[in-house]
Amino acid sequence: MRVYIDDTHHDHQAEEIIEYRWDRIIGAMLALVLLLAGTVGGWYLMRPSPTPAPLFTPVPVIVPVDRPEPEKAAEAAPPTVVALEESPGHTGDDSKPASKGVQSQPSIVGATLSRVQILSEALVRARLTRDVVNREPVGTASALIPMNAGGLIRVYLFTEMDGLKGQTIHHDWYLNDQRMARVTMRPQGERIAASSSKYIDQNMRGAWRVEVTTEQGEPLARSEFEVR
Repeated sequence: MRVYIDDTHHDHQAEEIIEYRWDRIIGAMLALVLLLAGTVGGWYLMRPSPTPAPLFTPVPVIVPVDRPEPEKAAEAAPPTVVALEESPGHTGDDSKPASKGVQSQPSIVGATLSRVQILSEALVRARLTRDVVNREPVGTASALIPMNAGGLIRVYLFTEMDGLKGQTIHHDWYLNDQRMARVTMRPQGERIAASSSKYIDQNMRGAWRVEVTTEQGEPLARSEFEVR
């Protein structure tokens, strides 16, 4: 505010006095500060909240899905089994006993026992049997073998050979003159015992025979039996 003093009674120069209203100035400054503070606060409250940073990076989890296994095909009759045995003094593989799935069949009282024709001096022993244990045949199979209640039997042909080392020997199993199986063996010793076996199910009843021959077709032994 400016104040002008007019003194007509004196000839000296007029003096100009300037006075500032500090209360108003300070009040205006405070109002400006409050306005700025309100504007900044409103902007801070109205701005979008930043997305918080993840505490960890998500890792995809792969869960294995169990798939049903394909249905297994129905198992047919067990395959022909070969058991080779060395004579005492030479180590060989032990023969395998009949599987649990084959039920034992009691012998028929008064039944005629099967016979094996030995057709070569190279064959020391030969026997048709229902089992081979500890490298030896157990009993002699009958010429007429009945089918058991389980519908599956097993028949062995046991042979002991001498002087056929390195040669190829065949055991051929025939049903009604049709060859059903061929078991091939190659003796690794001069004197060796070898047995082959054949599983026979209820659909394979009939006249059976087993022939033992060399690779050149020389007959060594022959046996016949019937399954009913």
